[in-house]
Amino acid sequence: MDTKYTPFNFDEWMQLAKEDPESFERQRTAVIKNIINTSNAVSRQRLDGLQWQIDRLREQSKTPMAACLNISKLMWDN
Repeated sequence: MDTKYTPFNFDEWMQLAKEDPESFERQRTAVIKNIINTSNAVSRQRLDGLQWQIDRLREQSKTPMAACLNISKLMWDN
């Protein structure tokens, strides 16, 4: 996988997450940063802030499901 945009392949990402969680996180972060960095300046600032909030929710959540629910609530609130 590289960091430029390619169609999302769920099975490939799921396999990477199971086999090499650290690599999964590095690649996930790289893809997100690439998408944000290729956005226009106005969107980039908003996306950076939103990603920061998402990352904090993921860190604070006790389980992946809790993180998912917290992120979903954030999206609905906004």
